[in-house]
Amino acid sequence: MNTQKVIELQKKIFSEIKNLWEISEKWDKSNLILDNFLDELEIKKNKETRYIAYSRISELRVESLELYLDDMVIKIEENNKKLGLKLPNKLENKQKILNKAYLYVKRIYEDLQEKFIYELEEKELLQKFELEIFKSTLNIWKAFNNFMPVWQNAILKQNSILDNMFWNNSEKIMNFLREKDLLDKDENWEISDRCYSVIIAGKSRSYFEAFPKETNAIVFALDDSIENLEKYNNKEKDNYINYLTALKNAFAEKEIKQLLRKWQEVDKTWMQIKWDLQICHPFEFYEDKYRKAVAPEWDLRIVDYKTLNSNIEKDIKNMFENLFQNIDKKKYEESYNFSKENIKKAQLYISEPILYFGSELNWMFSAQVIPNDEIISAHYWKKIFAFPKMVLEERKKTPIMKLTKEVLDKELLKNFLGIIEDDELFFKIYDVETIGHEFGHTLFNTKDNEIIMNSKTWNFKNIEEFKATTWWLVSYFMSEKEDLIFEEKLIIMHLVRCIGLLKYREVVDVLPYYNEVLIHLDILLESKIIKIINNKIVLNFSEETYKSLKINYIKHYKKLINIYLEKNDAWDFLFDYVIVDEKWNNISKNLELKKFWEGYYNLYKKIWNEVAG
Repeated sequence: MNTQKVIELQKKIFSEIKNLWEISEKWDKSNLILDNFLDELEIKKNKETRYIAYSRISELRVESLELYLDDMVIKIEENNKKLGLKLPNKLENKQKILNKAYLYVKRIYEDLQEKFIYELEEKELLQKFELEIFKSTLNIWKAFNNFMPVWQNAILKQNSILDNMFWNNSEKIMNFLREKDLLDKDENWEISDRCYSVIIAGKSRSYFEAFPKETNAIVFALDDSIENLEKYNNKEKDNYINYLTALKNAFAEKEIKQLLRKWQEVDKTWMQIKWDLQICHPFEFYEDKYRKAVAPEWDLRIVDYKTLNSNIEKDIKNMFENLFQNIDKKKYEESYNFSKENIKKAQLYISEPILYFGSELNWMFSAQVIPNDEIISAHYWKKIFAFPKMVLEERKKTPIMKLTKEVLDKELLKNFLGIIEDDELFFKIYDVETIGHEFGHTLFNTKDNEIIMNSKTWNFKNIEEFKATTWWLVSYFMSEKEDLIFEEKLIIMHLVRCIGLLKYREVVDVLPYYNEVLIHLDILLESKIIKIINNKIVLNFSEETYKSLKINYIKHYKKLINIYLEKNDAWDFLFDYVIVDEKWNNISKNLELKKFWEGYYNLYKKIWNEVAG
């Protein structure tokens, strides 16, 4: 397989859609695509709404459109109140428009991906078995694309009912779900850390039971793909067939008690595929804030060895051993051995997403560690995927927003943009920051950490992402490398990432990252490596502040490690940094940060979709 030619062809076919903003002022057809999208959603056309359309179509991001619709619904409500008319159902009206947007995007990407497969075959860039992997992934795509909106509507309805019943109190909601037996369990009747079901009419239903039309279509498509792959003689064939068969069995399962076992078999067979073509499956659950029901993801990734040679694993191993020198290994032997094995077994794939469907038409990833099932991970650990080239290309194409210029000091923004233009530097930072983050998920867990630490307040994810990011920071700090110029750039990227995620307090899918950055910014302020001047973030990098930052991160990370080793509830750690407001949102305990966030968020709501001039 000529990997580079396959990637180049995909980028060529997708270039018109991926570069919509860049060419929108030069080419009428680009504006036509954006304007048709806005017309279909009955949204007025201007520069700000065209950016929303670009973000939804090219970047596959939903949050800008969601925020716009929130504003739109508020205005409709105010107008209806004045006229004495009936108020609309906020959730239903918003979701109808989001579904329309999804269908518009789905049509575009279906056409592009069909064209891509056709040209792959025409240009003979793949061997027959390789081509069949592409065709099999495509064969199943429409079923996943159709499953996505009905699944999402069911999850939103289910969570809206729970929110209304308990006034958004997550602790009461989780107690109710446990009492009413509405969380998936394994064969030993232990509660799982995720669900492969939804609540319909007060009862847990498997996907096959809840969505028979859509899941039957997936099962039939999987059957066809298995039959087609059987025709070829290839040493990789059995692994793919075993995997797709396990996936078919999982989707066809009706019994709630059997779901976890069937999906563990999916993870188990998938871990045996170590070839350059990686078909992924449902494994993320950010969209469902309570039951963690996995979303209908479907995609194909191609391994790209030329982009980046990762060097992060050595530092991580050394840091882990150094930290455990002051921890009682006998007392925490399970965690020590589990973590050590995790690092050893982790499979790292530097990749390019080449085909993507279902829930991935609502967001694109920067890196991932999967599967998350701790029972399977205890035996096979996880695959880590990194997409450095895709992330850099997306960064370069994304316009600078007015909000960014308003909240970042001029010199800080200039330095950040300089990093984006330096490919070699960007990839070096990506290795430490992003791949380091994914390796950070490997440590200080056991097979039941997530279940136990989630049991009361369901906050595990709200500290796990902080653990992962802080892991790469601490491992770098403890490596005793001395390169202040690089370290300043590293902190700039970390800081800009934090500010970018700070706006997502009300976006369920990325809420764990919002909670994570509240802690990071607290530590950055404590170390005096940043200042807030006139509600702008100013970098105050020096040998002294950098030393303070290292000391503080190591201190906070050790405190976090103890929470994991003792398997305490996640809130026991989070409570040191945040409090819950009257709407059950987490806000910073740091008064300076709280004041900055309030000013930032008010500004965000006013100019979030305005591109800088």
